[in-house]
Amino acid sequence: MGLKYLLSPQVISCIIILGMLVLIIRSILLYSRHMSELQPRLTHLDREIRNRLEGMADRKNAVAKLTAIVTPLQENEGLLRSYYEDLRNIEVGEEKRALAQQQASEAEKKVRISRKKMGI
Repeated sequence: MGLKYLLSPQVISCIIILGMLVLIIRSILLYSRHMSELQPRLTHLDREIRNRLEGMADRKNAVAKLTAIVTPLQENEGLLRSYYEDLRNIEVGEEKRALAQQQASEAEKKVRISRKKMGI
């Protein structure tokens, strides 16, 4: 008869509720114990965030100024690149012409040497 009363829904509910209360009290005690360690960290992180947010305004101003400077340069970059490519093509053409002229000169020299050897 005693076992029947121990397994009744009311007793089981009370045991579960007491277990939950013990867990809640244990969590609160652990939190309060760690709060003394966590509070200085939280304060430090809060200070760090504020400093970074204040520094962001200066950086945003610097980025805006540099963007105003860089935008016209980016527009001219295409023109300068095409000018450089044109100059490079002219330089390569000149090198090819000089090489062809040198090869022609060497070929002419060989022909003169072979004619001298033949006695012509």
